[in-house]
Amino acid sequence: MTSLNSSLEESIKTKRVNESAESENLPNSKRLSLICANLGILPLAAFEYLVLNLNTHQKDVEFQFIPIKQDHPFLLSLSPGSTISVDDFEAGVAEFIEELESQFRDQIQSYGLPNDCPGRPLIVSLARLDTRWYEMWEDDYSALFLGDWDLTMAPPSILDSLLSLIMVEGLLYTMLPDDPRKLTHLPTRGCLGDFNPTLRDVRYKTLQGFLCKECRSIVETSLGVERTIQWSNLLSKTWLGNLDDPKSPASVVAKLGYNLFVTRGLAPTKMEKLFEILKEDGVKELLKLVGGIVLAALLFWLGLKD
Repeated sequence: MTSLNSSLEESIKTKRVNESAESENLPNSKRLSLICANLGILPLAAFEYLVLNLNTHQKDVEFQFIPIKQDHPFLLSLSPGSTISVDDFEAGVAEFIEELESQFRDQIQSYGLPNDCPGRPLIVSLARLDTRWYEMWEDDYSALFLGDWDLTMAPPSILDSLLSLIMVEGLLYTMLPDDPRKLTHLPTRGCLGDFNPTLRDVRYKTLQGFLCKECRSIVETSLGVERTIQWSNLLSKTWLGNLDDPKSPASVVAKLGYNLFVTRGLAPTKMEKLFEILKEDGVKELLKLVGGIVLAALLFWLGLKD
């Protein structure tokens, strides 16, 4: 009997271990934590809303923001417009991530919350690397550098571009343990796998948001056809909708201070704000004018009739 109980306990224990391993391998068990340095005048509410809205369109990876200290020396070195060498970045990032994870665990413990993990860090900044790379992908983190972005690269807007690059990071993370570096090619095809040695040509892949035949085949091999279609739809950004639908993400973001169809830079310029006002008021004035003409015509017709 003792032997039977021991065998049963061992079987249950093995089953639990297997179930735990399976749960860790589920598509929705991956989390991508955005660590944002100073993003200048970019409306953070609009940016954060768009990123978190990605969680409602797919289940492979959860995008999240975790509390950070903006005055950390490493983040200060990534201030808007600053230039940092690859060596200095790599020298500081490992220690920063270690401190971040320690602070994350301490905060959870202090609030009495269930244990959790911070996920894979994705560092986002408006700094530039001395090599002019706009992206770094390493085994335990990735980073985006948009310091070289300027208005001549719009459309798309910087927020639109940033959203696309973050989605690509999510796709690459989803493909692990397959090597995500396979999803790249030197020619510019307007494909999410375009290598793009400089930030200027990134506009084509962020505008089109599609996967070429070669890259689509790689993603399908890693994720299957159904999940590839899901990511293709996400990357196309058709889910953003338009301003005519008050519940669409594009409309919500406009209310949060960033019109994806007008604004090009970090925040609306005075001319862009004026254009929006004239557009809104212009429609109202046109309706008033049409209404006035119809009313005048009606009164004139009634007068003639009498």
